[in-house]
Amino acid sequence: MTEDDFEQRIAAKEGSLKTAIEQLESIRKEFVPLAAKFAADWWASTAKSEVERDAVTEKLTDEQLSKLKGDVQDLCTVAQRHVEEFFADSKAWWHLQSPLVGSPVAPSYFYFLDGSRGPDQIIKPLRFVLGKIAPILEKYGYLARDSRLSKGRGSGWREYDSTGNHHLPNGRPYYPSQLEWPKQFTSLIERYSAQMRDANDLLTGIESVRREQKQTAAKKRWDSV
Repeated sequence: MTEDDFEQRIAAKEGSLKTAIEQLESIRKEFVPLAAKFAADWWASTAKSEVERDAVTEKLTDEQLSKLKGDVQDLCTVAQRHVEEFFADSKAWWHLQSPLVGSPVAPSYFYFLDGSRGPDQIIKPLRFVLGKIAPILEKYGYLARDSRLSKGRGSGWREYDSTGNHHLPNGRPYYPSQLEWPKQFTSLIERYSAQMRDANDLLTGIESVRREQKQTAAKKRWDSV
């Protein structure tokens, strides 16, 4: 096989890889508004639940409750911006990692869905997004009880430690310690995972052709000396 033949094979696979990555990006863009709606709904229901069950509510005036409700509604209107902020990290999306070419991975470890547990790449930043409501609730006296905050495992909210190991943008102090996998994300993530496997196979194929290309070139040099 000639050098041109190898280059043509590589170019064809790279063209297919480019298309696959574009499709992955398209799926990521579908995810953003879906996650934004989930976050807005979660913030609204969480705020309502806190107001209904926490004794702090009895100490608030109607004006304070109205301001709290307004703050939550304001947060909901910018849900998409917060989703984009926390899902811009390449750790959340395989196709944003760099470099991809020359770095095939084991796809079985990515975007694994298991009942109520979703993939860590998605759940972790989603929990950080949801934590944007914590400072609002705290401002009005909620989330103050020790039983509702935990620096370790448990239900409720988790507090970032003082070492800065969990520092995130905007100095947000809390995020929900547990979150059941949102079922409305399942179909989209399954599509992403399948497309990622196809793209990864192309990466592996490109590397295989390049190895063959180098071996052929070395053999020709050996035979020519």
